[in-house]
Amino acid sequence: AEDLAALLNYHLADIAKEIRGSSSNLWRQFWNEKPELTAKHEDACRDALLAMLQARRLSGVDVAREGHYVSGKRADIRVSHGGFNVPIEIKKDSHRDLWSALQGQLVDQYSSTDRATSGYGIYLVLWTGGDEIRRRPYGKHPATPDELRELLEGDLKPGQAAKISVRVLDVTRP
Repeated sequence: AEDLAALLNYHLADIAKEIRGSSSNLWRQFWNEKPELTAKHEDACRDALLAMLQARRLSGVDVAREGHYVSGKRADIRVSHGGFNVPIEIKKDSHRDLWSALQGQLVDQYSSTDRATSGYGIYLVLWTGGDEIRRRPYGKHPATPDELRELLEGDLKPGQAAKISVRVLDVTRP
């Protein structure tokens, strides 16, 4: 699971660079353009990201939508290989559960309940500009994708940071 998480983090970092710098305007896959530019629904964004991961044709790695976990819970994406898996929980920056889903969903419902994860998981937030981020229950309000990532990483409990990755993909128009 550790190696699988490292592989995923590598590819997610590469995808983030492509979204920001590709001449093919990959950021558009996360936006409705008519009648005005608005962020797509979270499930449509998940599907775009899923397609980008699947297009990388990772040998022997299964990248699937809505991986099933204990008590009928489902992570947005489940990546598996060799009996191990890594759940990816996705939220847009405007989601009402942005601040609680890291612990309440990814950790409590997926990575800590399935032995095949060995405690690994990825919390992926789609930065759509930060204009609609709900106020944090305490502390600073993020103004950039990096600030959001740092704040969320700060919410990890001791020992979790080694196994739980927080990624914030900037999907705004470059």
